[in-house]
Amino acid sequence: MLGLVAAVAAGYLPVTRFIDIPFGFSLGDLSPWTLVDLGAYLGAALAFLVGSLATFFRAVTGAILLVLGALLAIGAILLEPFLGAGITYAEYFRAVFRLDGFAALDHAVLMVAAPLVLLLAMLPSTFGHLRFRAPALPLD
Repeated sequence: MLGLVAAVAAGYLPVTRFIDIPFGFSLGDLSPWTLVDLGAYLGAALAFLVGSLATFFRAVTGAILLVLGALLAIGAILLEPFLGAGITYAEYFRAVFRLDGFAALDHAVLMVAAPLVLLLAMLPSTFGHLRFRAPALPLD
């Protein structure tokens, strides 16, 4: 379930950035690192979504996708301060955790959810649960 929350949080940022692009401005006008950051958020959202759904069906691939999504989200979060006006990590995290507006709340949710999903998806008990298959009952 936490993977679905992380999927929504990771998908919100690129969608709003694409919607807020002014008329006459295109994606080609953005810096390559900004495109990498937006792509990482979109990739993380997709990996979280597919991984969560696969985990519901007890597929080991789901846990692997959740780990991949968490790593992409953490990478995008760590890359974002470099795209701004040269702010430091301390200033960036202070601005996010002030929770001024929905975008800051979304970032905060992703900053908490992504490491938790990474931790929970990598637990041996998670893989044990996903690999377990109940013995088949004999037909009489």
